[in-house]
Formats: sequence, structure tokens, C-alpha cells
Amino acid sequence: MATSYSNSFHAWGLGIKPRNADGTSVDYPVTAMIMARGTDFEPNIDFETDDYEGHSGTKTLVLQSDRKSITVEPEYTHGVVFGECQEEYWYLTLGNYTRTKHGTNVDLTAQELSSDDDIPVQWVFNQDLLNPKPLPRATLTNQYMMTLRDAVVFDDCVMNEYSIKADNDNVECTVKFKSSAPLMNQPNQVINVAPALNKLGKEDIRVYILDLDTDFDELTDSQKLALQYDCVMSLDMSFNTNIDDNECLNTEFGKMSGDEGKFEGTGSFEIKWNPTSAFLIDEYYSGEKHGVRPTTEPLFKQIIVEMYGSTIGETQTRNSISIKLPKVEITKADSGMSGEDTKTLSVEYSIRENGTVSPVTTTIVSPLKELHIGSQLTIDETKVGYANTDIDVSS
Repeated sequence: MATSYSNSFHAWGLGIKPRNADGTSVDYPVTAMIMARGTDFEPNIDFETDDYEGHSGTKTLVLQSDRKSITVEPEYTHGVVFGECQEEYWYLTLGNYTRTKHGTNVDLTAQELSSDDDIPVQWVFNQDLLNPKPLPRATLTNQYMMTLRDAVVFDDCVMNEYSIKADNDNVECTVKFKSSAPLMNQPNQVINVAPALNKLGKEDIRVYILDLDTDFDELTDSQKLALQYDCVMSLDMSFNTNIDDNECLNTEFGKMSGDEGKFEGTGSFEIKWNPTSAFLIDEYYSGEKHGVRPTTEPLFKQIIVEMYGSTIGETQTRNSISIKLPKVEITKADSGMSGEDTKTLSVEYSIRENGTVSPVTTTIVSPLKELHIGSQLTIDETKVGYANTDIDVSS
């Protein structure tokens, strides 16, 4: 009887590719530096073909299907875990970051970087619109742990879409890359696992939908509490870089050479309706609270989402994510007018241009001290295979 193997032995990891002096990423694959303990991995490998036809004196004209191109878009879901790829996802989505000790404007010292102590580190990710650079790239490796040589290496991964969803069950993100065609049958790697599972829960998520001229950072805690939308039931935030597929005639088959397109961000919230949140329906419809007639003017707001997790080490500082959208257009704000279920407010929005201000600024406070930058990975061309004696049965 044939031996069966479980899909549960798959694991995958991520390594950020170093950048050259001009901001481009190096042209070689790198090692997986941190395991992404996610689910629902899909490689999404698609060959585009074109039938080649020719007359040969028979009824059949199709001689073969020519493979014109190959599109690879690996994706998976992952919990929002501090120190386990969450920081890398935002870097790959927005392209720029700064790192400081939390509560200061200074970077970590060499001693702090080498220390095993958990130190709250503040990461700020944004788009540097005054000094733009190409988006960073990564290498993603998926391997089957029942063998020794079944790693599939997806190189030149560019973030195409990143989304975060939260509901009454959990908080999770979906990562969608575009990459070069994968390199198959590579030796499995030893992939580091984050030292702690600092997973974000749904218990402390705060949503603010504010006027454009409100300076959120200058508000007191009591003022923020008054402006906070009470009882958010679900949220969905999506950011799309719209990687454009384009190839030169001499491009190696399977090599991803796409460029970043227009940046888009959309999202939605479902919030319990109350007399305070209901004002947003009035503003969307009429342009003012308690308005009567529709307006031709769009409604612009700023949106801030704060999400808090557990404390960091022995400190009182909590793992957290703050996502600031300085200018969005509210594209929907309404509430049901019948039924027996809880009355809610549904809100939808799209990010809008705001000059040289980054359309998204994400601040993460976590114990992560350095992004997981990979080192050059040597590709094995021996084509040994993984069957028979190569099967690792030690586990």
C-alpha cells in the first residue's frame, strides 16, 4: 500500500532582499529568515498559452500550445503577529521606514541591538514621496518538512496587495505577492521561528473618523475617547500597489519584471448605530450634520485605526499598530431601515491623493529590533530529487 503524507508538514518563510545603493533590490534570491506561520498558501502559477496552428493534411490544425508567459502570484493568510513578518509586510507595501526606541527620537544602540532583552521598538512605515524608490522585494520559500529537498523558492516577490480584516472571530491579514517563476526541488532550509507568539487579538481595536483639520497627536486621551467610534463590529482595510506585468523581448522566461502601478487603498467598517455615529450618514448625504438635502460635494475625512496587544517583556508598553490614513473619501455611509437584527452603520472609503503626505503611515511598537534581511541563497542545480532515500523519516 502506498504511503500517504500530510499537507500539514508544509512551512514557509520570508527573507527581505537587501537594497543596492540606487534603491533597487539585489538580483539574487535570499534565505528565508523568519517563518510565517500562516494558512491557505496558494502559489497561483498560471501559464498563458497560445495555440500554434498549421495545415498538415488532417482534420486537426492545432500542432501545439506555445507557452507565452507564466504568472506567479503566491498568497496566504497570516495572523497579525508582532515580530513575525508583520513589520516586513508593511515595509514591502509602503517601501520606507524609520526605527527608534519607543518614546524617543533615537535609534537603538549596538548594545541594545545585540541584547536579548525585550525593548519596545517603534517602527514607522510610510511612502517617501519626496525621495521615491522602487518597492523592496523579498524571497518566499515554501518547503515540505517530510523531505530534505522539496523547497520551492519564489524570488523577486513584490507586494501586490496587503489587507487586514478583523471581526468577532479574529484579526488576520492576507498577503498577495507577484514573483518570478519559482525554483523547484531546492534543499530545505532551517527557518527561524519568532521567539514569542505575540498575536494581535480583537479585544482592543479603536477606530477614529475625523475631520481633515483635526490634529490627532495633539488630542488628550479623554478627547480621543470622546471621538472614538463605539463598538466596531468588523473592519476590512486593503492596500494595492497594482504591479504591472511588462516584459522586454529578451527577458528570461519566468522572470518577474513588473513595475509598481498606482497605489490604491480601500476599506470598510461596520459599527453599531447610535446617535453619535449616525452623524456620519448625514455628512455623507448632505455635507453637514442634520442636513436635509443631498450635496454634490464629496465627503473627505481622515481615518485612524489603533490596535493593541499584550505588553512587551517586563515593560508596561503594549504591542500595537496604528494605521493613519490622512485623507480618504467616504464612498458609503448608511444603515438598514428594516429587520430585527442590531442596527449598524456601514461605512466604505477610498484613499485619496494628499500632496507629498504619505497616503498611509503605519506605526508599530513591538520587540522586533531588526527586519529579517536574508543572505544570498545558492541555487542547487543538481536535480537530485526528494524521493526514496532522500525522504527524511527521522520525525
